[in-house]
Amino acid sequence: WVMVHRHGLTLMPKYVSPHLFNTRAMMPVYFALIVSAMFMAASLPVDLAMASSLKSGSVAALNMGSKITIFIVTVISVGISTVTLPYFSRLIIQNKGNEARSNLPKLSMIITYLTIPISLAAYLLSDYIVEILFSVSMFSSNDMESVSDVLKYGVIQIPFYAVAILVIRYAVSNKRTIMI
Repeated sequence: WVMVHRHGLTLMPKYVSPHLFNTRAMMPVYFALIVSAMFMAASLPVDLAMASSLKSGSVAALNMGSKITIFIVTVISVGISTVTLPYFSRLIIQNKGNEARSNLPKLSMIITYLTIPISLAAYLLSDYIVEILFSVSMFSSNDMESVSDVLKYGVIQIPFYAVAILVIRYAVSNKRTIMI
């Protein structure tokens, strides 16, 4: 606490006037983020409702298969975001927006070429992935087959999701988040 105080900082929260920020310009972006978060949050109950109409254990299979897919997608999207956001931001700051825009299709193709083999491998190895992850649990072979099917359907979306992350990072760096 003493070191923080010596540097002129405080641990107590401070009121910051909204006039310091351009809040009017942020409202459309904030509204778009709220709407997209609502759609994302609504997708899980819809998935569960659809799975509950299926045979017994389908909801658990959907949850387990989705978790594996989400893990793979998250690792890929964090990697793409970590590399592309600073790259696009640097080009935009240097007034090279045209170069950033012309590199977007090239990067989309590179990401597509890199993620298709990952998706294909995860699709073909889904039985082994599920077996390795869930063989010590109380899953039966039918349960593992169901989770494997969910994983197969989930990994198909990886190339599309990766390119979408790239486009979103371009839009954020270009301050065109209304496109999102």
